[in-house]
Amino acid sequence: MSVDRRHLRRLRRLGALGRRRLGATTRAQAAGLPPEPPPEREIERLAARVDALERAAREFGSFAALDAWIAYAGTPSDLLVSVVLPTRSRVDLLSRAIASVQAQTHEHWELLIVDDRSTDSTPELLASLKDPRIRPLQGAGDGAAAARNRGLDHATGAAIVYLDDDNVMLPRWLQAVAWAFDRNPTRDVVYGARVCENDSALDYAGTGTLPELSFIPFDRGRLEDGNNIDANVLAHRASLAEARWDEQLTIGSDWDLVLRLTERAPPLALPALAVLYSTSSPARLSDSPDPRPTLLWIQEKTRARSRTRADRPG
Repeated sequence: MSVDRRHLRRLRRLGALGRRRLGATTRAQAAGLPPEPPPEREIERLAARVDALERAAREFGSFAALDAWIAYAGTPSDLLVSVVLPTRSRVDLLSRAIASVQAQTHEHWELLIVDDRSTDSTPELLASLKDPRIRPLQGAGDGAAAARNRGLDHATGAAIVYLDDDNVMLPRWLQAVAWAFDRNPTRDVVYGARVCENDSALDYAGTGTLPELSFIPFDRGRLEDGNNIDANVLAHRASLAEARWDEQLTIGSDWDLVLRLTERAPPLALPALAVLYSTSSPARLSDSPDPRPTLLWIQEKTRARSRTRADRPG
């Protein structure tokens, strides 16, 4: 996520020039004169690019600072973090996900792997694991949301994080989560960043090329328009009553969960890298041909709760 400072300064100057030209164009149009080039759309695109680069520079500094602090100055935490990982018939990917949890710099964790009726060699892999911190559980084949709830039922940690079997947890994520909860006792929910395999992870169309860092400042209105906090970057305290997955949802269940967890208080946006997020693995839930009906239903359910709260006296 490096930023060429000279390129940034040049774009900033061009953006300022573009904004002045845009103002001159607006004044000319008001006077009945023909507009001056360049077109407004090009200026807006340039200004947006400058803003994005400036934001990237700020974020890079925040990520580097927190990573350095946790790595070299952070006090080790004894907070037990429970990792809930549902899986079904993706044994090769599962092995990689398990190894990424075992590689965490924070040693106080437990990994609850819920096998949701796999038909490959997943049971044999789970039976071969010797790490006492790994606890295999048997799911009922009812889907990822039900499998995660089963993991929650057996979790003993004070904090919960989630990992999909096709993703890789980055080494200092659990340490960052423990650090955040230890130093922010009034915060119940935090989220970090994901490195997406390509930019198609951010929507449902197309394929990308280079990896994409996804870390968006929290905005409740924006979250209600669409999910920008994936389950793999989410952490919450285990004591939250709202921390249950809607088992009726086959897609969007993480969005539904995040909406409910953040209704009363905003989460802590933690500039820490949580996962490498895969977009090309087979049988992904987000590959649903038309997720819109379910997502619209989640939006309406959220708005109904908001109306109910607004109608309550006091």
